[in-house]
Amino acid sequence: MWLIVGLGNPGRQYAETRHNVGFMVTDMLAEHFPVSSRRSDAGYSLRAITLQQQDALLIQPHTYMNLSGVAVEAVLRQYDESPAQMIVVYDDLDLAPGRLRIRTKGGHGGHKGVKSIIEHLSTQEFLRIRIGIGRPQDDVVDYVLQPFLQEERPVIGEVMRQAIHAIELIVSGQIAMAMNLYNRS
Repeated sequence: MWLIVGLGNPGRQYAETRHNVGFMVTDMLAEHFPVSSRRSDAGYSLRAITLQQQDALLIQPHTYMNLSGVAVEAVLRQYDESPAQMIVVYDDLDLAPGRLRIRTKGGHGGHKGVKSIIEHLSTQEFLRIRIGIGRPQDDVVDYVLQPFLQEERPVIGEVMRQAIHAIELIVSGQIAMAMNLYNRS
């Protein structure tokens, strides 16, 4: 089974913010593929889907970004799954808006949600889809917690569709193809 983790912060006030692009992608997946079951507890929400004839769980941690690893570790333990079957989708300040990067492993790159996952799982060996939101010239915290500007929304919508396509390729065993398509300059 594949675990697709969208990183973000719970609550309506964060719903459309740059930091919640991971949640937005998992929500889009739930709109495009029938959800067969839902489950929610204090730490996370889960939606089960079938994607490219593969069972998948869409996971949204409710522990806030900096503690995402707590929820991810709990789900992996509960379903007895390996981080090798996990894709984490999140925002990246160092990529221009509309850019997408896929990595099979690596460090956290300053992203506190990914850092928490690495710390709680004691591994960097999991797939990541990084979605560019650009870096502001001033306060980063304020920037990531702001909604996308009207003129940014078409670009972000397109990159989220690309992320969904990349996820489809990955779960069907075509990781190299996904990386070749979306990791270009």
